[in-house]
Amino acid sequence: MIGFESLNKQRCEVILPLLCELYPSIAQEVLLQRVYKVIVTDWQCEILKEEEEIIALSGYRIMDRLCYGKFMYIDHFIVDQAYRDSSTSAHILDHLIEIAKAEDCESIILDTFVTNSKAQRLWLNNDFNIVGFHFQRLLEN
Repeated sequence: MIGFESLNKQRCEVILPLLCELYPSIAQEVLLQRVYKVIVTDWQCEILKEEEEIIALSGYRIMDRLCYGKFMYIDHFIVDQAYRDSSTSAHILDHLIEIAKAEDCESIILDTFVTNSKAQRLWLNNDFNIVGFHFQRLLEN
């Protein structure tokens, strides 16, 4: 049986395997430290399970900005490699849209890595538009 549940923040390490799949260049220990930091903020995480196996997840925040109004920001959206050719992406996206509507959001906003053409195609095929660029400057300590 496939179903959604919100992440139990007491057991956040269960999402590490999928996070490592999305962020292979970040050490697992660093990812876990970052998860521990965000779970005490307004960050939420929805998990899609088949039986007891996590097959997809998405972390998000409900935010307000002058340019967007109230919106859902998708921090990450990950589907296990074995389920990427199925309707799993559509299933979790529909669930997030329901949450955003229930929260009275005007839109959903997200970023993708410029090298992730599969993710860009997913979003474009689901009525998302490219509206800007995301810039980063690393700071020296």
